[in-house]
Amino acid sequence: MRAFLAAALLATGLVATAAPAHAQRADCAFADNPVRTEPWFKKHKPELTEGQRKAAIVLMEGFASNAIRCLVNAERARVGVAPLEDSYRLYKAADEHVQAARLIKWWIDRPEDPENTQWHINPVTHSDVGVRVRAAGYCPTGTWQVKENVFSGWDGTATPRAAVRWWMSSGKHRAAILDPAMKQTGISVRYGKARPRLSTDVAMLTTEVFGFCR
Repeated sequence: MRAFLAAALLATGLVATAAPAHAQRADCAFADNPVRTEPWFKKHKPELTEGQRKAAIVLMEGFASNAIRCLVNAERARVGVAPLEDSYRLYKAADEHVQAARLIKWWIDRPEDPENTQWHINPVTHSDVGVRVRAAGYCPTGTWQVKENVFSGWDGTATPRAAVRWWMSSGKHRAAILDPAMKQTGISVRYGKARPRLSTDVAMLTTEVFGFCR
């Protein structure tokens, strides 16, 4: 069913095929495809039924998540670090944070915080990534460590490649991606905005949680 829906969406132009490989660019499917909001689909694809629209959004978010995983693992491969394995519990923690950001909208830039550290703390629950992964049931016994990268993009930066490019330009986020101690990951991509008064129909939020459990 997923393959059928993907083929149908490709046929209607809702998603595009992967860009050709380029020097120093990982050839990851859908890495350059923008994440569009539900209002965009209603405006530009009015012929879709509600069910088709929801299916398109689910696929779009899933393709974007897969592209981020591909891009991150490509960066790790460049420096000889093993790829990350998927963890559903880390995904749950990541998705909780993304959905909260979309609802509360506190991800704003502050000159005194160039690494956007406040984006990692939920202002309502005051939870950080450690609290969230434990609540998701990650590594209930044993030794564990987690790190978290977050990103908010809109218009031309609402793509998986833009997210990973920004992370790799930041020392702290780059270190999380390339840390050989990190063995697992959970990635959530959702359409929408995490800052107030942002008016656009092309916008994405993503959180990637890295971890190890032993």
